[in-house]
Amino acid sequence: PFVERSKHRGWWPECKAAECGDDADALFFLVDRFVGLLAPIKPYGVWVYDMIQEHAPKGFLSESQAWIDHYDQIVKPNMRQANVVVVPGASVKGDVQAAYGVNSEAIRTIPVACDPMKRFSTIKSSKIKRINSPFFLYPANASPHKGAEWVIRAIGHLKQMVPAFPAVVQCGINSDRFSQASSDTSCPHSVKMRRLVVELGLVEGKNIHFLGSISDHELKWLYENTIG
Repeated sequence: PFVERSKHRGWWPECKAAECGDDADALFFLVDRFVGLLAPIKPYGVWVYDMIQEHAPKGFLSESQAWIDHYDQIVKPNMRQANVVVVPGASVKGDVQAAYGVNSEAIRTIPVACDPMKRFSTIKSSKIKRINSPFFLYPANASPHKGAEWVIRAIGHLKQMVPAFPAVVQCGINSDRFSQASSDTSCPHSVKMRRLVVELGLVEGKNIHFLGSISDHELKWLYENTIG
């Protein structure tokens, strides 16, 4: 289960003992984002999807000034005592070894299972009516480390060079908070992105779209019709 621990720290995994399987022989965590130190009273494993924080720490610092301290003081110690760490590929395995000091023998490489045809072949596309011009697709949530600031700045730069540059469509959890229609002030990053769009002279609905969460039917239509 996920809960919003604070308006500035974003979404973090948190669970109660009973929900974690207090009587289980072992535990397996689907993400390496711990909220506290773990007592190694039973074996546990962790799935690590990526190590973006090692390559782009500024993005995480912008989410919370305490993020890196938390990462060093809680996440890393928990990872070092894990019995098994599962990664999707060789690059992440190298990052896990370098950052967490996990023994190579404890790491298992299992590629992420993804079959778009199986998921979308039976789904009918649903056009998003407000998008009528050629567009680039940017599927990403509203977390600062997803890079929305740099995408928006790039669009602003390109529009100055090429006025007819196609629109960019962003979809993903909370990305609608970047829209001028949003009144949310709880997230400084969202407020900053709304101001940036105005400062760069971008016209929402023409140069850029912020859709937020969408259905699989709409997502299929976006992928079928995007130019990049």
